[in-house]
Amino acid sequence: MDLTNLRPLSAADKLQLLKSTGGLTMLANSLAQGHSLRQIADIIGVTTKTMYRWQATYPEIFAEIAPYKQAAYRIICAYDAHNTIKGYIHSAYRTPQDLWNSQYIRDYFGSWGINGDKYYPQCLESLKNRSTYHLSNYTLIAYSRVSADGKIIPVVPII
Repeated sequence: MDLTNLRPLSAADKLQLLKSTGGLTMLANSLAQGHSLRQIADIIGVTTKTMYRWQATYPEIFAEIAPYKQAAYRIICAYDAHNTIKGYIHSAYRTPQDLWNSQYIRDYFGSWGINGDKYYPQCLESLKNRSTYHLSNYTLIAYSRVSADGKIIPVVPII
């Protein structure tokens, strides 16, 4: 059984299964594979707000999530009101190297027909100094954590 099997269930049934030993194991496995709470919420078919509420309300769910709540390099899509909600987390990575080697970064720079490696030192310096690095007017990289209510909280990185 995996988390996708929870999708057709009611929210109450999803919660009960998620709180079970098997559900907590599936949650831990998904987190270990690098899925964010937002992605897990999408997988099981609940809102991100619901997922954060469950985390804040149920100690057994919080206990599984807590080890993964460390700060991470994140690609944040900060579109204006015409496109999407400011501060949407696209992806999260444990290290700057993981971020820089990601398919997202390769595709981003590839779309410009360049290799992003020459920007890597500039990105690290910017993250150290300001906790953000703008890839474009719409997308930035930030070192951050996510609060229990889903807000992005910038963290000054120690690199």
